[in-house]
Amino acid sequence: MTLFAGHGAALALAGADHLGAALRRHAADLPAALAEWETGLRPEVSKRQALARRGMAQYAPPSRFHVWMSDLTIRAITLPGVSGLVRRGIERANR
Repeated sequence: MTLFAGHGAALALAGADHLGAALRRHAADLPAALAEWETGLRPEVSKRQALARRGMAQYAPPSRFHVWMSDLTIRAITLPGVSGLVRRGIERANR
């Protein structure tokens, strides 16, 4: 998880809430409660981990080329017409 988006903290809180609910439903069966908790939380965790991996180079560029490309991308976003395309792309990615 990236530290800049707050997803780790949000998932921790949601995970604790889901775990408590699963333990209430399966009071006598801990393995069933843990399996339900894992199954319910795993899709969101996987999604957020994948997003963090894709965005990792933005916060810790691995090479000078990546720094240059990041700078070029930021400059390109300010071009007329490009900002609308970027906004729509981000909105699609967050659905």
